[in-house]
Amino acid sequence: MLAGTTAGVAYVVADDVKAPYAQAAATVQSNGTIHNAKGIESVKRINPGEYCINFADADLKVSKSILQATANSTNRIIQVTWGSGHGCGSAQNTAKVNTTNENGTKADSWFTISVH
Repeated sequence: MLAGTTAGVAYVVADDVKAPYAQAAATVQSNGTIHNAKGIESVKRINPGEYCINFADADLKVSKSILQATANSTNRIIQVTWGSGHGCGSAQNTAKVNTTNENGTKADSWFTISVH
């Protein structure tokens, strides 16, 4: 997979992940860099512990999908939100991942996310 960053936004050039039952999936590093991905247009770390995910399929409605996310760093709690007001725009194919430490303070974390 080829990946890169432009102005703080990580993007994927090619999908090479084998995830036949997921519409989209990614492993994201704590700085927002995409490590592996399928169906992800971009990831942007907007603040510590806050990441905007833009899914490649413009017709994907995250509000009608099952999103699953897992924090891959020690002592991190993860939350996924979508819709207007979440800080990542109002497009139907975007979601926001928030990660915090055990005290509830926003903190960066590696994470995985999948859309079913």
